[in-house]
Amino acid sequence: MLIGKVSQVGSRYRGPLKLKSGDRVATLVSLTLTPLHLDQIRKVDLKTHQIDVSGHAILFESGIAARLPSDLPETVSMALFDVAGAPATVNATLRNGQSLLVIGGGGKAGTLSCVAGRQKVGKTGRVYAIEPNPALAKELKALKVCDAVVSVDATDPLAVRRMVERTTHGKLVDVVINVASVPNTEVSALMSCHSLGKIIFFSMATSFTKVALGAEGIGSAAQLIFGNGYYPRHSEFVIQLIRNHKALKQLFLKRYQS
Repeated sequence: MLIGKVSQVGSRYRGPLKLKSGDRVATLVSLTLTPLHLDQIRKVDLKTHQIDVSGHAILFESGIAARLPSDLPETVSMALFDVAGAPATVNATLRNGQSLLVIGGGGKAGTLSCVAGRQKVGKTGRVYAIEPNPALAKELKALKVCDAVVSVDATDPLAVRRMVERTTHGKLVDVVINVASVPNTEVSALMSCHSLGKIIFFSMATSFTKVALGAEGIGSAAQLIFGNGYYPRHSEFVIQLIRNHKALKQLFLKRYQS
């Protein structure tokens, strides 16, 4: 995705967002689908994983975008929009009182999913996260949205299964979302969810083959959901999520404000 100023709106544009020249917008589609011409790379920010460039791009009518909120820095908005599909899908999938496991809970997608999960399951539900990075785990715990934040190797399905069984007293969880940035975590997700639950795979490291054959191999009838980064009104959802949670907003300002 990218952020920029609208220089021109085509005369035949009929997209869902009413735009005019001068609007500051964020595109909500992958750059692999965005014709992009770069004139100069000005800065590579290793803290935020964002790049400041000059150039121009073309956004097709089918390519979604969002106006930038006035109450957040652009770098924070970009971080939120980049992963907005994950928390929005969690919100749509969960019900009050259910249990959620977030694999990769300390990253931006995982953190937002934990907050969205807590908001949806309420006080009677449970939210668990796997995060092996001590610093990220500490920040996630400070948000006080998780019932447990556990350090375990998510590529070790048996270790994850034993941890989930201990944490849930053998019940396993209703919903799993896997946003881990490393490969070979598919079976761990499958083995954490009971057979009538739902598993959301939201990582670009996910192998469909490992998911499909893994589910067959362990006899899981859980519903398998492959997130595509988009969910209706996901940009509005994630902005409202951070507005409603002061500690989450402060964390994202700390992480992504330039």
